[in-house]
Amino acid sequence: MEFQTIMDVSTVSGEPDPVLHTFQNCSTTDSFHNRVLNCFNDMHNTSISLSNYESLFGIACEKNNNNIRKLNFCLLFANYFFLFF
Repeated sequence: MEFQTIMDVSTVSGEPDPVLHTFQNCSTTDSFHNRVLNCFNDMHNTSISLSNYESLFGIACEKNNNNIRKLNFCLLFANYFFLFF
């Protein structure tokens, strides 16, 4: 059995949808992550910026950095919402 990594078409952007496209190269995903981050920065008066990797998996942080912990939690739910709804 051959493993297939390409779905027909993204239901969000209408572009061909290999896994890499969905998580790194999709303009719709990038726009969504930017909007979530901008909203978070406005609400918490921060100026955090993220790489594609950090947008997907969060940022490693110390226990006492509440803003990063909040952002990681926000990203977890945002990614869940984006992928499953």
